Amino acid sequence: GKFTAVHDQDYHYDGVELMFGSSMIARRVLDVLQAVEYVKAHGIKHLHLIARGQGALPGAFAALLASDKVESLTLYDAPESYLSMVQKRATFWPQSCMIPGFLKGADLPDGYSALGKAVKLDIVNFVSEPVPEE
Repeated sequence: GKFTAVHDQDYHYDGVELMFGSSMIARRVLDVLQAVEYVKAHGIKHLHLIARGQGALPGAFAALLASDKVESLTLYDAPESYLSMVQKRATFWPQSCMIPGFLKGADLPDGYSALGKAVKLDIVNFVSEPVPEE
């Protein structure tokens, strides 16, 4: 696309969140955590999360934060690492999937390792780019 092309809503809302000191991925994690709280409050005893593509990261981080409520997680088409994204000339993973400052202390494999110790984790596939919409 052209440099002067209008950016999409995903980029816009992530930029707004960054200006307020947050990020879209943090908001998406919060959405998943609230859904977990809702279903647990309504009597669900065994909770298995499934997340795919751009939803894999919010699902993974939410499962880690709510590991006392989530039994297991299956990730489909998850990104392998943030480092692999920044080593490319360009990535198609949107900015809203990025956590500001994350690579200063860890990368996604570290998160997946911690997650696998907290819940039953099944990663079906790593992809270098997000799965295109159908």
